[in-house]
Amino acid sequence: MVPDVEVGRFALRTFALYKNRLRSVTVLSHFWEGGVCEARCYAGSTMHRIAPPRHPAPDEECKCGIYGTLSLQALRSQYVDARKSVAVFAAEGKTIIGDTGLRTAAARIVAYWHAPDWQLQGIYERHAPGAARFDRASEMAEAYGLDGACEHSRMTMLGNADDNDRYLAYVLEVCNWCGAQLGSRTERYVYPVDYLPPPEEVRRTARGLGILVEEPA
Repeated sequence: MVPDVEVGRFALRTFALYKNRLRSVTVLSHFWEGGVCEARCYAGSTMHRIAPPRHPAPDEECKCGIYGTLSLQALRSQYVDARKSVAVFAAEGKTIIGDTGLRTAAARIVAYWHAPDWQLQGIYERHAPGAARFDRASEMAEAYGLDGACEHSRMTMLGNADDNDRYLAYVLEVCNWCGAQLGSRTERYVYPVDYLPPPEEVRRTARGLGILVEEPA
């Protein structure tokens, strides 16, 4: 995957998904329509009154601007939503760069990753048209020159290991966040999953049945 050569600066962010739309995690009244966003200074605004912009965003003496991180780990340490979906955006216009992130005047989603979920897939396809989809957040980050190191969270995957033997299943532990394989694949005989009502912690994914275990690897 080759990054967009027309834009030289990229960053990571996540969204608060609301009513099938991509909503800002900090400015809850703002949605990324068409996968784009333009910054506006909200200094002096309240819940009941939006003040006129004091200056173009971002500004060195203010906290305004569109925020993004330069590493996957920095994003996930701040926002729980980043466990479900992460996007890469291209920064456009004036950009202020810090040690772990940046603020910019305008942004456009160019790539995204999300946990296995058909609803999430549909939301990104509708609201970030043309953006590239990645199976692993770490690979996506690195493709755009960002730090993709991940603090893994285990998810045990179950699937049929032999089409001719429905009792033979494979067990594979992967990272629920970036999709990396953790450890080796094993096989064992189990009762056929189709005959058992799946418990709440079991969900169907693109790779089979996933039993989510929210703990560091």
